[in-house]
Amino acid sequence: MKIVDGKIVLEIKACSYCDGKGQREEYQSCPHYGQAMRGKACSFCGSTTKHGHSGKHTGKMISCDRCKGTGQEMEDLYGYAPADIWQGLTFKVYRQDRNNSWNESFLGFGCVYSCEDYGSAAKSDDAAIIEKVRASGSHQAVKFAKEEDNTLADHIGIFVTRNGYSVRAVFSGVKAVEKQIAHEPSPAVARLVGGAIAADGGNGTAFAAGM
Repeated sequence: MKIVDGKIVLEIKACSYCDGKGQREEYQSCPHYGQAMRGKACSFCGSTTKHGHSGKHTGKMISCDRCKGTGQEMEDLYGYAPADIWQGLTFKVYRQDRNNSWNESFLGFGCVYSCEDYGSAAKSDDAAIIEKVRASGSHQAVKFAKEEDNTLADHIGIFVTRNGYSVRAVFSGVKAVEKQIAHEPSPAVARLVGGAIAADGGNGTAFAAGM
């Protein structure tokens, strides 16, 4: 995975299922899974209960299903971006006089990640916050690149609140992100209204996420 002209270019990598070996050890599921044993031991796995059945490795090596024995696979945006890609992005801090939304506290929809830090970031200067976020790792590339054409975000916005912050990709101007944030209810409203929507058969989680 690398950046060329503002886009992520996907490359061939070692298969994550077989570690590039092209083969994996055969695993067989128990053919009696879900069957009550009525006190007898399963002839395959030895379970004596309905829900205790388990599969087992046979010791036989077979061709890897994922890479078809090649030991290689193509990267995708759902993989973790290398640290140098993440750290090479532009980061900007936006301070907002509010508490974290329900989405920021519990869901993280539309965020690279979010955090409740009891006001630590609010008391820090911008440089310290950026340094902390840049040093974080294991972020999926899809969190800050468009799926349709792999275009990178213009920058990463760090939206600092009174009790935490959320890290979000900014593609077409910060106002679009701020508009999304404005739609995200507070924890109190999300519990009350989202719960009522869910009780009525609707999608209370989507409401809580600001969708």
